[in-house]
Amino acid sequence: MPPEIVYSKRKEELATQLDVLAKKKSQLGWARFFAMAAILASGYFILSAGVLYLVPLVILLIIFIRLVYIDIENNNRIAHTR
Repeated sequence: MPPEIVYSKRKEELATQLDVLAKKKSQLGWARFFAMAAILASGYFILSAGVLYLVPLVILLIIFIRLVYIDIENNNRIAHTR
C-alpha cells in the first residue's frame, strides 16, 4: 500500500477513537456530577438519621473516586490519541 493511503486510514481511525473518547469524557463528567449530588443528598439525610447510616456515603465516595481515576485515564488516552 502507498504511504498516503495508510496515513489517511490511520488518521480516520484515530479521529473515530477520539470521538469515542470524547463521548466517554462527557458521560464520565455527568456520572461524577450525579455521584457528587448523591453524596451531598446522602450526607444531608444521614445528619438527621444518625451516624450508623454512613455506609451509603462511603460507598458513594468510593464510586466518585473511582470515576475520577477512570476520567484521568480517559484524559490521558485523549492526549495520546491527539
